Amino acid sequence: MDDLAKLGVLALIVTLIAVGCYFIYSQVTFEGNLVIDSYKAKLTTDGTLVETFQYNVKAGHQYHMLYRYWDSTVTYDTSFSNIPYIRVIDVSCSFVPYIKDYKGTVTLFKTDNVDNQKNYIEYKAYNNEVGCYNPNYFEKGIYSIQITYNIVPPVEYDNEWYHLNLKLADDHNTYKKVEIEIEDTEGNIGEIFTHPSMDVTKTEAAYLIRGTSPNDVLLEIEYLSKNISFGIQSYQPNIYEKTISSNSRYRSTESTISMINSSLLIICFGFGFILCGLYFFFGREKNSLSLNT
Repeated sequence: MDDLAKLGVLALIVTLIAVGCYFIYSQVTFEGNLVIDSYKAKLTTDGTLVETFQYNVKAGHQYHMLYRYWDSTVTYDTSFSNIPYIRVIDVSCSFVPYIKDYKGTVTLFKTDNVDNQKNYIEYKAYNNEVGCYNPNYFEKGIYSIQITYNIVPPVEYDNEWYHLNLKLADDHNTYKKVEIEIEDTEGNIGEIFTHPSMDVTKTEAAYLIRGTSPNDVLLEIEYLSKNISFGIQSYQPNIYEKTISSNSRYRSTESTISMINSSLLIICFGFGFILCGLYFFFGREKNSLSLNT
């Protein structure tokens, strides 16, 4: 077997190893011992947001608390007139639902041992956190938490459009399945954008958004509407143009990153054959030159 044939066999082996490693990597997800199997959210036209989390605890006796927290001001029984906020209406789960608001005040929704449980949550929880507390640790299994809010986000408007950008999560465990419903009974929504890109379907009364959200990746919904009746509203000119421009840049960046990833994948898979090509065009020439010397 000559050198070129040997190099061809080596290139084939390297390619098979690369394909095998990629297949194994794509099938194995490094999720840790806690993952959200399903995240569902529904936003209605009056600013009511209902979230449903399905937590998958893969190792027992590690977690007292399953929770989510916000970057915004979270409150239970307080309303504000001049700043955006999120007011928790109800939390439902199998153990002790709680919130720790923007001031660090803990509210428990059902409990028999208020003081001990409150003290633990006050010590452990973040401000602006909503969750479920189990004094005896969560066993391995599936647990659901449903949270209902009245949200009062910042909303921009001009003479034609209203603009809402709702950041649902950024520092979070993997959301393996995301389903978001944006109610639009009057057909007011003109444009809707998702970060990251997800599938968007229009129905008669809503927009349905489906996808996934990897660990610590921004999950955000942005839309332009002819009317938004909730939120802290402020006038900004040229809402439509600014929103379209910023999302065009976002999509362009996303496409560039995707192209780079694809290029690196092609190089990885074709590395062995690239070596063959280099040998064919440069190595053979060098050999022939050496023979003529």
